[in-house]
Amino acid sequence: MIDRVSRPARVMAAAGALGAAVLVSPVAQAGSMRCGGDIISDGQRVAQTQTEIVYKCGEPYARNYSTWLYVQSDGSVYRLHFNDNGELDTIKLEIVRR
Repeated sequence: MIDRVSRPARVMAAAGALGAAVLVSPVAQAGSMRCGGDIISDGQRVAQTQTEIVYKCGEPYARNYSTWLYVQSDGSVYRLHFNDNGELDTIKLEIVRR
């Protein structure tokens, strides 16, 4: 289970901050995520570790051992999945639309 508030509540809270009614699309394969001047990608030859991602992106909005959530300023929610070695496997995007 992911820490903090339930997943739907987090998505709606992020979207509510935009001040509009929203629709949430199904999860889509993103493959990459921008963190400031860095891009995190799940297609790299050498997998990125949780430590590297925190260094580039900061602490996630919510996390458990294998799943982390990042909420971008536009309300998009990125779900990062890690393997048992703490290496990035996939990045999925949950699009929040107004």
